[in-house]
Amino acid sequence: MVTDDSETFKLDNLERKNQCIREKTGAENIVKEIKQYQEKWLHHIQRMDTKRIPKQALQYKPKGRRHTTTEEEMEGPISF
Repeated sequence: MVTDDSETFKLDNLERKNQCIREKTGAENIVKEIKQYQEKWLHHIQRMDTKRIPKQALQYKPKGRRHTTTEEEMEGPISF
C-alpha cells in the first residue's frame, strides 16, 4: 500500500521533471497557456455590444435547474 507521503513525493518529483523538460525545450505550461487564452477571449467578448450573439451566448442562463454561465465556469480550474 502506498502512503500519502510517497504519493506527494512522486507528484513533486514528477512536477520537477516536467519543469526541467519545459526549461530545456522552452515550452510553457500548457494549462497556463490555455487559461491565458481563455481570459483573453473572455475580455474580448465582454467588450462586445450586448446585441452580439457571442455575448448573449456567454451570458445565457437556461431556465429551470441552476446552471452556471460560461463566464462562471472559466473562473474555476480547467477540467479535462
